[in-house]
Amino acid sequence: MFKKELILMIYLQFLCPSLALYGIFKNQSENYFQFFILTVFGSYLQCIGVFLGYHRYFTHKSFECFSIIKYMLALLGCLSLQSGPIIWAEHHLYHHKHCDNIEKDIHTPYVKKSFWKKLWYIHFEYLLDKPKPLRNYRITLPNLRKDRTLFLINKYFWSVHFIGILFVSWLNANFYYAIYSICLPSCITWNAVHFTNSLCHMVGSRPVDLKNCKATNVWWLSFICLGDNWHANHHYKPSLANHGRTLYQIDLNYMIILFLEFIGVVWSVRKS
Repeated sequence: MFKKELILMIYLQFLCPSLALYGIFKNQSENYFQFFILTVFGSYLQCIGVFLGYHRYFTHKSFECFSIIKYMLALLGCLSLQSGPIIWAEHHLYHHKHCDNIEKDIHTPYVKKSFWKKLWYIHFEYLLDKPKPLRNYRITLPNLRKDRTLFLINKYFWSVHFIGILFVSWLNANFYYAIYSICLPSCITWNAVHFTNSLCHMVGSRPVDLKNCKATNVWWLSFICLGDNWHANHHYKPSLANHGRTLYQIDLNYMIILFLEFIGVVWSVRKS
């Protein structure tokens, strides 16, 4: 186990939800609805940062955008503490190249046998069990690394999360607002993103031939994974901006991309 990964797991999966429960029970009843709205809004913002920013833009270049949009997406993703955008993208491309190869894919649940052990592994254990050196499990992206601003954001990604907590606490003179707008959403986003590596490789439908990759479409994760739950579709054609390929396959991230394209801040959207 690596100490920093263990600390991250304790913070995201145990301390953040514990702080949220503490806030509920410590005479904050008048703010329940506010806290609920903050949690939902914060979770969606962070999920957009990771699913739309880290995944569809930085990893697969599914569209082009202005620099201000690029850096905003990077900062939103950093709030979730899921590493920086460059490292995330490089590891994810390696996952695509070696999907569900238990020797090479550090994101596959198939290193375990039972359903519950697979689920536990992806959401809690894999980060503590990952092989060294990690640079052997990524595909370097020079085009991202040469962007000096993005490189600095990537290097100090963890500071974005804690600066956000300090800023929200100062803005509202209340630490509870930071718990529900940043800390708890980070826990929710971590698990939402990892549902694509766990459930979206274990249950659901596989309408296309992916050879050795076991990615699936899981329709009931649409409003949690914002469209990345159409994971078999994505692995079939990774560079497309739309993971949902039919009318009933709800893809919230793609709707956001289309809106940004409509107002002119996004262009060259790769569509099926």
